[in-house]
Amino acid sequence: MTESLTARYYLEPQAQIIYSLYRAKDLTTASGSVAFDMSDNSATTRLGVRLYEDRLERNGQTLMQGFIEANWWHGPSSQTMRMDDTAVRESMPADRAEFKFGVKGTVMPNLSVTGAVGVDTNMSSYKAGRVSLGVNYSW
Repeated sequence: MTESLTARYYLEPQAQIIYSLYRAKDLTTASGSVAFDMSDNSATTRLGVRLYEDRLERNGQTLMQGFIEANWWHGPSSQTMRMDDTAVRESMPADRAEFKFGVKGTVMPNLSVTGAVGVDTNMSSYKAGRVSLGVNYSW
């Protein structure tokens, strides 16, 4: 039995706004250390584009979808938590580019798998790599 495959290509613009509001009371640990300044609110935005390809079999079911994505993220450049006299700060650029590629495949009609590899960079000193794997089962 021969199945013919067809490919369709899409260019999808993307935009996202993420607003985070986090409130936490000061925390005293069993050893007596106090964690404070853990409340914050912030907004993060993303503008990007995704180029993807659907490979279809004869009945129209998507077998595999490969993609390449480029995003521009803007958000808070640091987050801080204090523990006694020590400040723990996560610093990252307020503006950064994200590039990633991956594939999503249908294993069975109700089971799909995904995988992606990407990098975030501010085009100078900041670089962070990422790998993601996922399984989606629906019933």
